[in-house]
Amino acid sequence: MQRQLHIVDEQETDRVRDDVDLEIEVDADDVSVDAPVREQSIYEQATEPPWKDYNRQTAAFIKSLLPAVGKEEFLDDRRRVHHYKQLEELRLVDELDTSTTDDADLALLFALPDESLLFVGSDPTAKETTPLYGFLVDTFAPIPAPASAQEALDLLRPDQVRSAFESGDEPDRQGEWWLLPTKKVPVEETFEPGVSSRPFGPSPLANHVPREWGMTVSPGDFMDDVRDRVDQLPGTIETAPELIEWVHRQHQRVPTPESVPEWSEIQDLAGEILVRGTLRHRENDHFVESLGETWHVAETHNMEVYTADEFDRVVLD
Repeated sequence: MQRQLHIVDEQETDRVRDDVDLEIEVDADDVSVDAPVREQSIYEQATEPPWKDYNRQTAAFIKSLLPAVGKEEFLDDRRRVHHYKQLEELRLVDELDTSTTDDADLALLFALPDESLLFVGSDPTAKETTPLYGFLVDTFAPIPAPASAQEALDLLRPDQVRSAFESGDEPDRQGEWWLLPTKKVPVEETFEPGVSSRPFGPSPLANHVPREWGMTVSPGDFMDDVRDRVDQLPGTIETAPELIEWVHRQHQRVPTPESVPEWSEIQDLAGEILVRGTLRHRENDHFVESLGETWHVAETHNMEVYTADEFDRVVLD
């Protein structure tokens, strides 16, 4: 076997190495690398709330609201003298100028250290009860995070309601229910629950009872769909009012049986719920709304909203 000899020119090798080092050195001098600028989180951009500008009831409500929405960890239990001292981890993102709307007496959007958002508002339709309410938009909620108190308030407004506001019309409202005038009329039948004396009759709007209501699907189709959806529906229930009354009674039980449908399911099966005349609240929590003889579509949101009851306990509305 013949072995090949490779003769290396050491001077040429050193020259090439020096050229490479020089190129590397020049390239390094020419390149400037800036450290990336980290954007501030919503919480970091928010400010300390002016707690002393809010009444004590507002701070007390927020203190009770945090455990209800699973954020008790952000309460400082060491400071019990003033409610606002226990809320020092909250930061204010935005406060709505409520002089621009009749829809809210107070609208505050807070950020929590885990980047979740807490909205607190005051309902001008509330009567002789604590008007405060609130809801949480958690970090991974499947909805866009509101950047302002107005955007948070809009989460409680269905699409038709937002369109009405954008056109300059502010629809009537009672609690969570918006009432929009319509040319639609109920299919086949209308129902009168009875609002002349308490206890008021059954209503598809749960605790909100209209003088008269109807559906945009036929009562027969509605009941067929209910029977398909509800496995344990009593055989004695044959009409829509009987169904609504049964659902209402079942929801008074604690806990509500798992087989009982949510109000939202019943409302969806009705197509749209139309109401006219007066609209009253079963527990007298809201002022009476008078809609006249014009039919109105009743619309609500799908957020989990918490309110304070007469004992200042926070409950799911």
